[in-house]
Amino acid sequence: AAESAGAEGGRRPEDMVAVGEEGAADTAQNHCSMLQDLRADRRTEIRQINGAIVSVGERHKMTVALNEAVATLVIAAERDG
Repeated sequence: AAESAGAEGGRRPEDMVAVGEEGAADTAQNHCSMLQDLRADRRTEIRQINGAIVSVGERHKMTVALNEAVATLVIAAERDG
């Protein structure tokens, strides 16, 4: 995801691990909207989030296998409940 952001001219933090850890700590008690959508049998925003990263990766001939896998799994969870 960070590489795809850079490929599109976006900024990317130098220390992605620290940014991720800080975000995880700040939101540890939250129930993300995607989980809430799945629990309520609603379509999630996975296509707009990870799907967008996959599209950028394809455009720039980048491998974004983890983002593809996450999108595939969430879409399957939407379908299978």
